[in-house]
Amino acid sequence: MFMQPSQSQFPLTRWTLLLTLREGSPEQSKGALEALCQAYWFPLYVVARKRFAKEDAEDAVQGFFLLLLKREALHQADSSRGKLRAFLLVAFENFCNQQQQRQKTVKRGGSVEHLQLFTVHGAETRYIQHAAASTDDIETLYNREWARTVLETSLESLRQEYDRRGQSARFKQLAIHLTQANPEVGMEAASLSAGMTFEAYRTALHRLRKEYRTKIEQELAKTLDSAEPALIREELNELFRVFSS
Repeated sequence: MFMQPSQSQFPLTRWTLLLTLREGSPEQSKGALEALCQAYWFPLYVVARKRFAKEDAEDAVQGFFLLLLKREALHQADSSRGKLRAFLLVAFENFCNQQQQRQKTVKRGGSVEHLQLFTVHGAETRYIQHAAASTDDIETLYNREWARTVLETSLESLRQEYDRRGQSARFKQLAIHLTQANPEVGMEAASLSAGMTFEAYRTALHRLRKEYRTKIEQELAKTLDSAEPALIREELNELFRVFSS
């Protein structure tokens, strides 16, 4: 299971998590690593999968996070040097290069310790769906999957909030429109199905979009060492830009 930060910890920035990895207790470090895995496991898997077969790609990502847990890849980690996701990409590519140079790509069932921090179920299916046929460069693919993970995490957080309100059915119906190119299509029929007037339904959808954007901004705040609105807007613009490139 992934670590769920308490409200008192928010925003638990990714750099803060890395600092916890470097200086925290073993228990704190493992919790921080779980949160980092949630945010970056699949983007790094895409990078590895472009180099290795499925099993070796999984093990490369596991091996890299194991190095983080053992604090063997953190000596150059410094928030003043830029964005954490850029640091992780460079560090991971260096790790993969070393694996290839030594001709010791991690083999499943070998001597490398495996981390039971997350599930990899469905990773290959997602890779085939979104990245396998892409000719984009590694950095573009990595950033795109980072952005996709941010959006999915934010949407899941919003779903849980609607669940707590007892509005699970409403969320399920409204959320369909978030991925539509033209969200107005089908809204009239959907409003009738929900037992709402068209205007009430559109207002509810507008509220959902606003709450979704807030969740995205909160998630992005975790990737920065600042809650500065201008920095979050810049990160938000970059998130959407990677999908249009």
